[in-house]
Amino acid sequence: MLLLRNVVFAEPLPEDFAPDEELWQEIHALAKRHHLSHLVEAAVKRSRLPINLGTAHMDQAIVRYVRRDYVSNQIRTTLKTAGIPFIFLKGAVLQTYYPEAWMRTSSDIDVLVRSSDIDAAVHALCEAAGFRRGEVAAHDIQLISQSNVSLELHHRLIMPEAFPRAAEVLDSLWTVATPIDGESCEYRMPETYFYLYHIAHMMKHFRNGGCGIRFFLDLKLMRQQGGFDDKACKALVEQCGMLPFAEAVEKLAEAWFGAGDIAGLETMENYVLSGGIYGTIHNSVAVQQEKDGRSGYLLHRFFPPYDRMKYEHPILQKHRWLLPYFWGRRLLRLCSASVRRRVLREYRVGREKKKEGFDDLSSMMKQLGMDESMTTPTDNHE
Repeated sequence: MLLLRNVVFAEPLPEDFAPDEELWQEIHALAKRHHLSHLVEAAVKRSRLPINLGTAHMDQAIVRYVRRDYVSNQIRTTLKTAGIPFIFLKGAVLQTYYPEAWMRTSSDIDVLVRSSDIDAAVHALCEAAGFRRGEVAAHDIQLISQSNVSLELHHRLIMPEAFPRAAEVLDSLWTVATPIDGESCEYRMPETYFYLYHIAHMMKHFRNGGCGIRFFLDLKLMRQQGGFDDKACKALVEQCGMLPFAEAVEKLAEAWFGAGDIAGLETMENYVLSGGIYGTIHNSVAVQQEKDGRSGYLLHRFFPPYDRMKYEHPILQKHRWLLPYFWGRRLLRLCSASVRRRVLREYRVGREKKKEGFDDLSSMMKQLGMDESMTTPTDNHE
């Protein structure tokens, strides 16, 4: 964390900071898993540290930022010309809190439009800007630019089966969003809504295997640079049942990037560090087995409840009677040797997790208010 504090917050490194080559490789490897290797390389370069990690990831981050910025302007121009209101989300906003925008990497661009405008927005971007369609999810449609930059065009921020109270609040966003610089099409979220959305996004990844260091760095910068109203933000997350989680991740962010104390946060720290940027299937399975037991986990793995399946297969929302058919399709996947091996590995996690520092996992999840809202991970786990 010292290197991140150095390059992002301009904190000088301790005079006795001198990792050996083996430790440097471990630091670089951990940074890669959390999509932060470009910042480690930048810290090494700017501080002229006696180690050669190269600048490949830093250079790549800069190039990708330039491409995203160009495509973001294409999106902005196209939607304004079409008269379609929109809001940039996630990384496009978070990058403004970093010393330099390229420091906040992102795998895609996220934009929200009204549900009633989604078809018109897709048509405008495909016809006027040359985007092509990709995958369709329950709350967004993927579009690919001519330069292969991915756009997730959202018509909803989060799905209600995951966080019903937060979804209800965020569904009202368009009633409180404000135009940017008097423009009639580009809007911004209120700070309280942006904070809630970030916490909900962290919570989703956390319960499905972990969320990376970058989420905590984002949170620290949001609170430090954004001038957020602490009382109003906490009141909104409390309204949505997320206050224990929000307070805990804020404490860990402060311990890593501020003046906070890590005492009492060791289990969370271990869970986050072991999970990489979006968590691991191992962590995800461990969480679910703590809640349901190993047999219960397998039952939910192959026979997920309707409230989850209806979003994976939207046809179920009109034809619920097809649910057994889709369960059968899941079972047929066991015919694949690779699927059988994966399921067997997941089943063994119950015996292995204690060896890897997750003895207090169930207790931690309860303290964070997540034990009642955890769901079985999907097959397309990130």
